[in-house]
Amino acid sequence: MALHHPRLPAVASVQRSVARWESAAPTLPDERYQLLLAHLYARTPAGQLSVGPGSDLAELLGALLDLGESESRVAVLRTALVRTATDSGGVLALLSTPL
Repeated sequence: MALHHPRLPAVASVQRSVARWESAAPTLPDERYQLLLAHLYARTPAGQLSVGPGSDLAELLGALLDLGESESRVAVLRTALVRTATDSGGVLALLSTPL
């Protein structure tokens, strides 16, 4: 099986992204970026999954709600991360802090 290089984004797409980042108004990340952020925030610096109350993931999801993301979208992200934790045997990630 040969690995292929991912397609590079178009210049216009990069320019739009930079313009959003530099905007003074709060900007909500798109769905793909939210999913990437959720996967990153679900891990501790040691690489362990932590998706329970008080975790970095919980803080991220709260921030997305504050930026105007819908509760249903945040629930989808939370569910995806909990499935990742439990499907890979990381049920203890749910106990990062007392429930």
